[in-house]
Amino acid sequence: YAKQVGIAFQFCVFETINVKYDGFKYAKLEGYTYLLDFENAAALSTATYGARINGAYPMSDTMKLLYAGEYASQDDYGNNPVNVSEDYYLGEVGIKFTPGNAIKALILKVDYEVMTGNGTKSFLTPLATGHAFQGWNDRFLVTPPDGLEDTYVTAVMVAFGAKFIASYHMIESDNLSYDYGNELDLLVTKTFNKHYTFGAKVGFYDADRNVTNIARGGNRAADVTKTWIWAQIKF
Repeated sequence: YAKQVGIAFQFCVFETINVKYDGFKYAKLEGYTYLLDFENAAALSTATYGARINGAYPMSDTMKLLYAGEYASQDDYGNNPVNVSEDYYLGEVGIKFTPGNAIKALILKVDYEVMTGNGTKSFLTPLATGHAFQGWNDRFLVTPPDGLEDTYVTAVMVAFGAKFIASYHMIESDNLSYDYGNELDLLVTKTFNKHYTFGAKVGFYDADRNVTNIARGGNRAADVTKTWIWAQIKF
């Protein structure tokens, strides 16, 4: 997540190490270190060490088993005034079909993602493109102090010259184990004549009404729906 540096973090000094190995037939390995030292936001200064494995195993000529696993630990770093000791977990399993004809590809995946939190501090990704992860309504751009556990199901289909995505998130806290809410995200894009792309997506976030979420959740305790429509010309 260290690729995008916003203006708010212009006084950040960061060091990154990212090593990948793809010598195995059905697995890719990755190890990384992110050392972030913010002069104007010391509480975000962290050292993150992690490893990831992912791959695809052919089950037939038209079907592959997909999988991924990741773990990272995060500690305080630099001038951070607070002790940080949090973890990140990800597990993923899915199936990819390539039947051909009208349906070029169909992917079905189930993911379980955890960013731990203790009620005061949580696993943070301050330089991440957060919109792509815990729902497009951006209720979790910053990991809540109670952390989060996100179980989500994703379907991706490339068919009839268009791409369709549907994703459903069931999100709860790591600390105290209360529900934040659920989100359904839908997207469709289609390219015409190789140059013109049109797209639309919508996100429906349904907040849980439990007492703890209302008291601690902030905007995560309120329902929200967002819609995007766009066009692109490329030559």
